[in-house]
Amino acid sequence: MAALTDLTKSEEQEETFKGGTTRKTTTRHIGSVLDTLRKYETLASGQRSKLGLDPSSAARLGRAPLPRRERDPAGRPDDDRGEPPRDHRRRS
Repeated sequence: MAALTDLTKSEEQEETFKGGTTRKTTTRHIGSVLDTLRKYETLASGQRSKLGLDPSSAARLGRAPLPRRERDPAGRPDDDRGEPPRDHRRRS
């Protein structure tokens, strides 16, 4: 469960020498997985919008929305139904 929450680790080192004492504290913050996921999903959404890949930004940019690929009931893309690849070269 530790991966779902924020984690902060602190390490302290102390050195004593003739003239005094030196303390060094190192703190490391590790964000939760859910916060990181939310951050990157937000970033990806903004990038899709800039590129015109979502319907509202495509309309704003004056582009037709991208066609959705049809899937068969097994969940495979339409070009992966076991059919042999088509040869588009002309044969002489």
